[in-house]
Amino acid sequence: STCGAIRREKELELEVVTGRVHGWDGGDTLATLGEVIRMGSVAFLPDHRDRYLILFPTVLVMLSVSPRMSAFIFEGSYPLSSIHVSKLEDNDQHKNAFEISELVIGTAAIKRHQCYQ
Repeated sequence: STCGAIRREKELELEVVTGRVHGWDGGDTLATLGEVIRMGSVAFLPDHRDRYLILFPTVLVMLSVSPRMSAFIFEGSYPLSSIHVSKLEDNDQHKNAFEISELVIGTAAIKRHQCYQ
């Protein structure tokens, strides 16, 4: 049911925000970043690596799940002021895809991640 799915999402969100995240050194828990605006699972292209993206008021956090699916692992955080998100056109390889570009001040380097939901 829809209510059951929403409840599972909220329980997962609570687990991520209040639980231990391996590799996170920004405080006891991710709760130090504030309220979760949006959280969802995505697959990064081209090899379809599964990740969780958590949007906080000032930062986007990326997590993976341990091989045994018993813990979350911190993969990176991106201040919202330093990223740009662009929707990609649907095609045979992906639908509902978007690209996250990390702007690096002072250099010409831009990291790009392509992912889809």
